[in-house]
Amino acid sequence: MGQSTKRPAVSLGAGIIALALCLAGQPAAAAAHGRPRTRYTTTPAGYRTIARFVVTYVGSGHWRTVYHSEPPNPGGHHDTNDAHDSSRQHWSLRFARVLTVPSCGRSPRGQADPCLHVDDLTGAEGETTATGTIAHTHVDGLYIADNTSASCRVATATPAGTRLAATVTLRYVPVRRTISVTALIPVEDALNLLPGTCPEQGDSLDGLLDNYFTPGFSFGAGFGPLRWFTSEQVEIPAEAFHRSARIRVPLAQTPRGTPPRDCVVHSPSFERCTTGGSWAGVLSFSARP
Repeated sequence: MGQSTKRPAVSLGAGIIALALCLAGQPAAAAAHGRPRTRYTTTPAGYRTIARFVVTYVGSGHWRTVYHSEPPNPGGHHDTNDAHDSSRQHWSLRFARVLTVPSCGRSPRGQADPCLHVDDLTGAEGETTATGTIAHTHVDGLYIADNTSASCRVATATPAGTRLAATVTLRYVPVRRTISVTALIPVEDALNLLPGTCPEQGDSLDGLLDNYFTPGFSFGAGFGPLRWFTSEQVEIPAEAFHRSARIRVPLAQTPRGTPPRDCVVHSPSFERCTTGGSWAGVLSFSARP
């Protein structure tokens, strides 16, 4: 018979650094030592000593994996296993807490810079969705009766009013008077709710995982949705927060979060696999009076 199977664990880690310097009202970008460029834009406003922002994050992504294997059977023909799986994700989030940026560096003598206390944003409202397509076939090399297949589309959406597990990490860099921003996975709840098998499948198909559509999929350790959806780290001058009505930060997948396209198969002598995808989002800081 074919090789044993198990359902893939959904591994729900950190981006690469890219610096950006901003001129008010102008697109800004910086690249150093071959690192990817990061762009953001600002809408100018009058200076505010204490700046407050509503933070939103919208975006979408997709993933696809094609898997083929012909595991040998001692004394008989090999099995043939095929999977053509894909998924899509969408998010539209508004973080529950308003971001407050004090006047960085301006503290009485002997006291810590107040921006050292700028905290991460955790928890959001809005909606996240995920869909998955499964198309699997197992042709048994020994027993025709064991030939089987599974094909379906699964989907889920987080319920309205649910507090969603989303995080934007914020870290003040005193030496440069900047605030580094990193967006973490925005669709964890939707992926946790998404069925991993076809409704009528029953037992796993011999020689195949239940699905290969998980974003960031790889047989190699350390990859998965958490790593795939972690954005690069963007440094924004603290001054930009005090002089902007809006800051807009486009984000996308990073090289560090992207698994090898060959899936790092366990048995390359009889397994072939291609996997990959992309995502894009916009993190927005909108000034609040």
